Amino acid sequence: MHKRRIKPWQVLESSTEFSSRWLRVRKDIVRTNRGNITDYYVVDRFDYVLIVALTADSQVLTVRQYKHGAGQVIRELPAGYIEDGEDPVVCAQRELREETGYEAAQIEPLAVLFASPSASSHRAHVFLATGLRHAGEQQLDANEKIVVQKMDFAAAVQAAVHNGDFRDVNSTAALLLAWHRLHAPNDPQITQITQTCVPVKEVRKLKDQKESF
Repeated sequence: MHKRRIKPWQVLESSTEFSSRWLRVRKDIVRTNRGNITDYYVVDRFDYVLIVALTADSQVLTVRQYKHGAGQVIRELPAGYIEDGEDPVVCAQRELREETGYEAAQIEPLAVLFASPSASSHRAHVFLATGLRHAGEQQLDANEKIVVQKMDFAAAVQAAVHNGDFRDVNSTAALLLAWHRLHAPNDPQITQITQTCVPVKEVRKLKDQKESF
């Protein structure tokens, strides 16, 4: 089968439409890979970390806080922006300590994912944190109010799959990545979860086709 190559768009001109401490809105005049010239707006933000923090008895640390973009209280995993020049691993340790009061003996990278590739350039650095110990009180920013809750890891993965208690796509992806990292692919629980989301044959089909894009 002939593999079709998809070329990147050509940026003809770029300018900043809005800039603040937290984000920049960029206007690019681009020539698409179909030859059209159009204006395209991109939000540049800091990359951020997302931490799946597991206790020795397989409890995952979750945080509940008000998210103004969603307009409601959301359960998610500990997370935070990577400061300029900061190593993502150092940031993961810092954010875990600040938001939950816990420190981790081991921090393992799981993936780097684009959070919203159509509209934004920023990425999520996903980590698995183990060897946890409670180090003290939370160290929250002035505008933060965060409630830390432990949740059985398997129950958290099921809640993410069924949209029962996690409505944040980043946390859902991170939980599934951590579960797959810690459990063999032939684990019956893995198979059950995968079949709930997408038929296994469709997953294999997507894997076989990925080199075609």
